[in-house]
Parts: sequence; C-alpha cells; structure tokens
Amino acid sequence: MKRIILLTSLLLLLVISCEINEDSAGNFSIYMLKDDGLSYWDIKDVDIDDLELKDDPWISSDDIKFYDFSTHNIYLNKSKSRFFDELADSSQLYMFHFSSKPFIVKAGNQRIYIGSFFSTVSSMSIGKMPTISDGYVIFYYPDDIIPIEFRSEQDDPRRDPRIRNALIQDNIYHGGLSVELLDVLILDNSDTSTIQYTFKLTNRDSDDLYVFDPDKTGSSVFHYYTYGVDFRDESTGTYLSSQYKVSENAEWSTDWYRRLDKGKSMTRTVTLKGYPQIPPGNYKCYFYYNTPIRIDKDHRTIHNSRIWLGRVWDEYDYNYTE
Repeated sequence: MKRIILLTSLLLLLVISCEINEDSAGNFSIYMLKDDGLSYWDIKDVDIDDLELKDDPWISSDDIKFYDFSTHNIYLNKSKSRFFDELADSSQLYMFHFSSKPFIVKAGNQRIYIGSFFSTVSSMSIGKMPTISDGYVIFYYPDDIIPIEFRSEQDDPRRDPRIRNALIQDNIYHGGLSVELLDVLILDNSDTSTIQYTFKLTNRDSDDLYVFDPDKTGSSVFHYYTYGVDFRDESTGTYLSSQYKVSENAEWSTDWYRRLDKGKSMTRTVTLKGYPQIPPGNYKCYFYYNTPIRIDKDHRTIHNSRIWLGRVWDEYDYNYTE
C-alpha cells in the first residue's frame, strides 16, 4: 500500500511539473506548416491551435546567439542561408520567390502568433501581421541576422510576454534600446520648414552598447539613416515629412558611435530642414531611430562592446499654433 501511495504521489508531482513547465517553458522556436501549399491568407482566420505544424522547428533557440527584443532581430550562430536553403527545398521559397507562406512562433508548447514570409516584388499588401521580408533578409541585413518586421504601431504580437519569458529562460534574451521623443519645435515655418526635435535613448540591454550618435555624425549623415520626425494631422490623416537627404552614399564609420553603458540614457537635440509648410493643428509625431544595419558581425565590436543596429520608434502629441 505504501508503495502504491508513493508511486501515485510521484505521478501527481510529474503531472504538476509538466503543467508548470508547459506554462513557463523556454525553447523559443519558429515552425512552418506541414502543408507547404497553404498561404497566410488561407489560414489567417483559422485558430492557431488547429494548424498542423512540421515535426521539427525551422529555427529554434539552439540556432540563435541572441534575440534583440527591442528590434525583434534574430542573431543566428550560423549563416542564415542555411535556413533559407532548407526552406527552398521544401516549399520553393527563396529570394524573390517568397509567396505569403505562413510561419508560427512558439514559446515552449504555446503557439503565440502567425507571421508570413513576404516578397518586396509581390503585389500583395503586407497587412497587419509580422513578416520576414526577402528584401530585408537579402539586401539590408548581414548574414547572421533575420529580422521579424511588423508594420503597425499598435497590438504588436512580437512583444508577447510569453516570448520574452521563453527567450530569458533560453538565455538568448537581449533588451536592446528604447527611444523616447521628448520634444518637437518648429524653428522656421515656410515653403521649406525647419524643425528641432529632442529624443532620449536608453540602454535596456545586459551589455554596454555602442549607439549611433547625431552629435558625432552631424545632422546630414544622421538623417541619411534616420528620417527625422513625421507629422500626422489627427483630423485629416495627412502626413508631413522632410524631403531633405544627403545626395551621396554615407558609408558607415565607427566614428559615428558612442558607448552607452547598460541601464544608462543619453539625450540628443537635432535640427532637420526640408519640411513643407506646416499648418496649425493637432499632430501625432512619429520618430523612428534607424541606424546603419548592414554591418558584418566581424565589424560590430568597438573596444569589446557591441554596436547596436536596427530600428526603434516613439510618438509624441504636438499641438501647433502659429
């Protein structure tokens, strides 16, 4: 009888342990569907738990050096060509032949969201779903990085806390940078207007980082990569942005970067010309802090600290009256 009670207790503990592990498991992974013929549009309204996945993940945490949660860039520990070659073998997706094939992101045993591969030459709209784009993968990012993009400012499924917890447990989580747009000021409002804006960068990472600094680049080079502040009129939906851009190609340099220690912030004020005349109104101002991104991993270290690359954004409410 004692042996039966002991065995029952052990089985109960095992069941409880499995339930706990399922809720808080690590093992970030990306899966493809078992049916290669299905597109994102075929399954976008299907319950994610009803989809049949391939037996093995396309990418798992074992393939990842780290995941930057601020940009959702996946830094691989091997060449990304391996993953896309494998993908081409099974579903004829390679380079410009991406055709809205879906992928499923999992955290442990939980399916979190559906994304889609996307081709920049496709006539299809991206829609509001996370995407892996052939243009970004092939032409913009280095060989060890796969970016997961999301073209909306709201309801970003990539930021699900279960994904964050899985990355932390897999020891591949990095917090990256955050940006805050602090102030916008119109200096000259004419046919060619000039604005001044102030933003704050904060290092949320566990590493000290080297960050793209307008004080070191000057306004022209900085705005070759970072397009400044976009104004959206809340009443009409009209967008106003700067048309100013340096004409020559600004090749990146380590002189453009400043060390930002973990947990620290820096504030910068930048002037940008080239806007059309800005009428009075209530504006939502969007600022996307972009950096050079095509930097190979062998060149992404300065004095033993990593260069941060990618894009983060913030918004700011601005009531402009003349």
